[in-house]
Amino acid sequence: MSINTTSISYWTYYSSTFNRFFPIPLLIFGTFGNIINILVFTRKTLRKNSCVQYLLSTTIVSLLALYIGLMSRLLNGFNLDYTSSSSILCKIRYFLSYLCLYCTSWFITLGCFDRFCSSSTSVSFRNLCNQKTVYKTISMVIFSGCFIFGETIYCFNNGNVNTLHPERHKATSMTLTSEYISSISSKASEKILSMST
Repeated sequence: MSINTTSISYWTYYSSTFNRFFPIPLLIFGTFGNIINILVFTRKTLRKNSCVQYLLSTTIVSLLALYIGLMSRLLNGFNLDYTSSSSILCKIRYFLSYLCLYCTSWFITLGCFDRFCSSSTSVSFRNLCNQKTVYKTISMVIFSGCFIFGETIYCFNNGNVNTLHPERHKATSMTLTSEYISSISSKASEKILSMST
């Protein structure tokens, strides 16, 4: 029993030490790189380019993802992470983390597609390379990301007993989602059976 306790205390110590010092250089270099990108992509000569708008959006969202993801880990190393005790902050952090990473991937993909369209021999493809199309597609990606990851707001819980419903002391995203799906499927099967008789 004491061997288990000592290995857990070592794991806790090394984990908190890792969380204290590892995110700092990532935050410094990531912030520096993203700010340089923002300065380059907002120059007058590049503002009109539709691909640069996708890359600028990627940079802004990457900067948000960097701070949302690493700040809680850094604060956790100093036992100051409020997302571990507040269910609302935990849900917001997860939602924003997944949304930012989702948007980053899509914006890079859309930038590549924009370059393909601009070099195409087809006039209809070349006409897709304009500011109006960029703003529409960026809005669609953000909206679809909010729709996809919106379930974390009502399904996800950090397991903090004080913030859970009194009748459920161990609710998690999986149990809530599976209960919801099973209730929908049972209601649907009842409807189908009632309609067939």
